[in-house]
Amino acid sequence: MLCLASMNSQNSIFINNLTVDLIVGIHPQERHTRQQIILDLELFMDLTQAMYSDKLSDTLDYDSFVQQLLLQLADTNFKLLEALAKFILEYCFSFSKIQAVNLKITKPKAIKHTQQLGIQIHRKRHQQ
Repeated sequence: MLCLASMNSQNSIFINNLTVDLIVGIHPQERHTRQQIILDLELFMDLTQAMYSDKLSDTLDYDSFVQQLLLQLADTNFKLLEALAKFILEYCFSFSKIQAVNLKITKPKAIKHTQQLGIQIHRKRHQQ
């Protein structure tokens, strides 16, 4: 049997290949046409309570998390992926259970001769 006291709090929930069409970029054609952006998130939080209780209230409702994130992104536009990352990180840390985030933002086919490019950022709650 697992002991609550010995559980590692470095558990995470991951959301991979979340696609969203956004205005992102500095070039004129990017400012007028939505392009596909792919998000990968790893949300670090203590999942121990949910393991024992089997209650949604003890963890993150990831369906609701994703739907709300997509709603918040719907009317945004950014020049830089870094600014988009800041927006997403602020959203993530609005959930008190999330203590750290690994975020990868991919912009497929953004530059000729590449399949994808992007950024990866790791932030802890106190680093916002």
